[in-house]
Amino acid sequence: MLVIVDRTGAVDFEIINQGQLLHSGSDALKLNELNLRISNGETNALFTTEQVQQIARVIRTGAVSDRRRYKDNVTFNLTSDDLEKINQVSMACRYHVPTDQIVTYHNHLNKIPLIGLSGSQQNAFWYIVGKAYGQGGSLITLTKNELKDAIFLPSKSPRYLDNTLVKVAAFMKETGLFVKAEYSAGIMKVAVDKKLSRYNGDLCSWNYNLLRQIKCKWAKTLFRLLVSTAEYGSCRLSFQDLRYLLAIPPSYRNHKVASEIIRKSVIYLAPFFRGLSYQFERGKSNQIIGVAFTYQAHNMLNLEWKNRFLNNIESNPILTNEEKGLARKIFDENFSGS
Repeated sequence: MLVIVDRTGAVDFEIINQGQLLHSGSDALKLNELNLRISNGETNALFTTEQVQQIARVIRTGAVSDRRRYKDNVTFNLTSDDLEKINQVSMACRYHVPTDQIVTYHNHLNKIPLIGLSGSQQNAFWYIVGKAYGQGGSLITLTKNELKDAIFLPSKSPRYLDNTLVKVAAFMKETGLFVKAEYSAGIMKVAVDKKLSRYNGDLCSWNYNLLRQIKCKWAKTLFRLLVSTAEYGSCRLSFQDLRYLLAIPPSYRNHKVASEIIRKSVIYLAPFFRGLSYQFERGKSNQIIGVAFTYQAHNMLNLEWKNRFLNNIESNPILTNEEKGLARKIFDENFSGS
């Protein structure tokens, strides 16, 4: 696909001689046609009007005055920051997911327990992390209203939202992975450590719409753990490490963690991981020392149709009929599509 802008800035112009492109399976289009061509219609546009205008500015800024200097027109010096943005745009086009819904980050973040963060605070944390990707460590600013819409707090008071965002900013600062994280006067300002923003293969990506519809805070963390190992379809870790990652209070005994927290989390996640099951590893005195999760690998950017998710619940190998009914109920109450 070749996207073209006019040197003069004109929107209406004619593209001629597309025969060779079409013959080779390619296509040329004007920038203002980009969303319609690669999305599922205007309601699912991948880029905002401002993003399309930004693309136009980048192209025009890099253009040379003499059209005969072909080599200069097609040579790009891509930085690491450029590669990050290209990577996200590529995922958006491939899975028909708006860029604002894609959360991409260095996999190292999945090893940090979100101690003390509620479900809505976790939503805010990961939404902000997703916005930081592709910025190369540059400072980003997000408004209170944008964050409110993102984390599903329609009925909470303004003071509650402010307190939520203050706590999230404080948590981000405590991790040591953000060179700046503060919230005041309705504005969140964040800059991630550049070594964790740099483009490389150790990245994790998923659709933010899915995470924020998972209402159990422990299930949210387990979701990210499973996504980070999705290419293998299995994940094994010690019970001590699992407790640490899920930020489970020391007062919770292992049998309670197994029978309530893990079981409840699987009920929430059964629609999204086909064949999701787990098995405990036991040591002396039948004590739980480890747990292994198995499931069918799945890309968490490309959201499935509702009936596929419901089928995953019905075919789950470890849930009882009663638990499957609960999983369907939770799913129906929370899932609103892609």
